Amino acid sequence: MMNKKQYARLERIIAEVREIVEEEQVKLDNAPENLRDSKLFTQIEENISDLEEVIDTLENVVLGQR
Repeated sequence: MMNKKQYARLERIIAEVREIVEEEQVKLDNAPENLRDSKLFTQIEENISDLEEVIDTLENVVLGQR
């Protein structure tokens, strides 16, 4: 079982990953219309989705142990 210090670290990691998701979402929101069908745009969307899954998993670890 993890201790309080480890849970605090996980919470900081979650916050950092959320910041990255927000930064990537801004990229998508500001992308020109002609790039919306590009491979790069699709990859950013997939990255956001994957990172959101990571956040959900980490939150479940933190919340499940409290």
